[in-house]
Amino acid sequence: MHINSMCLKGRYLCLRRRSCRFVVLFVVSFLFIPSVFAQEARQSRETGGAIRLPRQQAQTSAAVDGIVRSILAGGSQVPVAGAILSLRNISSNLTSESSTNAEGVFRIFPVVPGDYYLSVQANGYAAFVLEKLALHANEVVTLEVSLPAIASSELRSRLPRLPELGAPLPSEAAALSGNYREFRHRLDSDPNYVLNPAAESLPPAADVFATVPDRWALDQPEYKRYRSQGEYIYTRPRWYDPFNRNKLKGDEPIWPSRLGQQVFFNLTATSDTTFDARRVPSPSNVSAANTGSSTFFGRGEQEFVDQTLRFSFDLFHGDASFKPADWRIRITPEISINDLNVRELGIVGPDVRSGTNRFDTHIGLQEAFAEVKLHDIGPNYDFVSLRAGIQQFNADFRGFLFVDEQPAVRIFGDFDSDKIEYNAAYFQFLEKNTAGRARQHLCARFFLPRLHR
Repeated sequence: MHINSMCLKGRYLCLRRRSCRFVVLFVVSFLFIPSVFAQEARQSRETGGAIRLPRQQAQTSAAVDGIVRSILAGGSQVPVAGAILSLRNISSNLTSESSTNAEGVFRIFPVVPGDYYLSVQANGYAAFVLEKLALHANEVVTLEVSLPAIASSELRSRLPRLPELGAPLPSEAAALSGNYREFRHRLDSDPNYVLNPAAESLPPAADVFATVPDRWALDQPEYKRYRSQGEYIYTRPRWYDPFNRNKLKGDEPIWPSRLGQQVFFNLTATSDTTFDARRVPSPSNVSAANTGSSTFFGRGEQEFVDQTLRFSFDLFHGDASFKPADWRIRITPEISINDLNVRELGIVGPDVRSGTNRFDTHIGLQEAFAEVKLHDIGPNYDFVSLRAGIQQFNADFRGFLFVDEQPAVRIFGDFDSDKIEYNAAYFQFLEKNTAGRARQHLCARFFLPRLHR
């Protein structure tokens, strides 16, 4: 009994070991077999073999690849697997053959450049023949071949054609012939064929871009989508229209044939009208305007009208909106027409003989300066510029300290991507109708914006 029990235990251990081996083999096969099938599926989707030539050898070679499909009755396309492609050199009669994979993809490579005869044959489909296919050096020809199914043509007529009917009609013969599309690209820029593709794989600029002598004055087509007036595309500009493209407001170079395509002109016209009517206590002075008004306060009605016309002529050399101008010339004349009417003497002027009405005009230059950029500090439009002439300057952005338009020499610019701005100006004041003003003024400003995190 002891021996038998040992034997039974031995058999149990053997069966247990065998079952463990079976489980291990089952787990290994479960993990390994799907990866094998996945690898085979990936290999079936490849466009061809892994043959790749050096870039220098690609200059004297060619390749043919593509896909073979069949067009169904509903218009959908299915790949044709196992189609035989025969590529025969017309001059040397050397033939290269290939077949399509499960997805209908084929590749014949490498091929000597020349003229070839191509035929495609597949079971159940009409043959496709290309009498002459020109293959040039350093070129890949991609073909999309469509084969009609023979079964669809046999369904039209199952009876033999009678001899007295003659040859088949052209439409019936054309139904059995396929069609194709052809695409070409460079061989040395395709990583599927070349070990080290060329870095200059882009097409020539002449094939992509059109050379335009004046890139600003592009002709707009005759297109009007909407009846009403508005800011729409394809709106033709007019010299008097400031709401569309106009040379007088800096949208296009002012004179590209003489000054180049980076010189712009901006004309700004401003009209400011002020009317003030009021009634305030006004003294009658020694000589009253009206007889019998001998009281201390006379008639206090007053009215004032001021019409100001300001024209700014700005000529500058620039490149983009965010880049500071390379140089600039600006002239801004201003015309002021004003009229004052009061009811008492001594208000228009200290002399009572000035009467109760004053009409006056003024013409002056509010801006007349030249500007030049001295240096570009960084790639983010940091710069240093110099401006000399009659110019406007505001010391503290709000005009509390100093704001005026006077002759000055000013150095300005920015640092650190326009995070730090600076100005330094020296002014020599012109004589005005004021008293007690200093003749010279030196002002410097350093602006550091507060950054919130």
